[in-house]
Amino acid sequence: VMSIKSMLSAHSAVVFVGMYFARRLPPRVDGTRYFVEIQVSHRLGLTGSDVSKPRVTPKNELIDVAPPDVDSVKERRLYEEKKAICMKYNMAKEEIAQILEVDVAKLDDADPSHLLHKEVLWNYGVDFFITNLSEAVIDIKLKHTDTRRGSVVSMNLDGVTIHTWQISVADIIKAQCEPDHTPVRDLEVPNSATSLHSRLQVRCLGEPRTSI
Repeated sequence: VMSIKSMLSAHSAVVFVGMYFARRLPPRVDGTRYFVEIQVSHRLGLTGSDVSKPRVTPKNELIDVAPPDVDSVKERRLYEEKKAICMKYNMAKEEIAQILEVDVAKLDDADPSHLLHKEVLWNYGVDFFITNLSEAVIDIKLKHTDTRRGSVVSMNLDGVTIHTWQISVADIIKAQCEPDHTPVRDLEVPNSATSLHSRLQVRCLGEPRTSI
């Protein structure tokens, strides 16, 4: 087993970044698609590839997912308590809907369908060939774009960034050396219930050889 020091001093490595899904995304207009943009610094090009271009997941729409083992009575009570607090401070309906993660039209709906949360699936993985492991950083951007023709967001070809995470390759290597390490990570969006379910792994490579 390689030590942290020997791994960080390795000539190069393959960084695997996997994007499974994002959960509890706030409702947006129909036609909104979500994707993740991934880039790693100190990339090495393979067969003439352009290392300046990030890799991008498919642009997928949200689906409704019911959380497992939900106590609907308890959840309804908590929901109503949260809504009451928001109304006490005279918050706009749009703001309340965003906090409670429901559509504005469903704020007063007695049907417990509000327990459904919004999720987008990718199951996408990509490898990056890198050098300078101690300095390399993974840049992960969760984005959305509106596919409706003529919308302001659709005119922005790069999409709108929801949140950006920057994770050093060195931190991943150090975590991999922990006895109970798991490569699966939930990347959380601050001040939000939204999270990105990912997998981050580093495989160190030895010095290149000119003979076998």
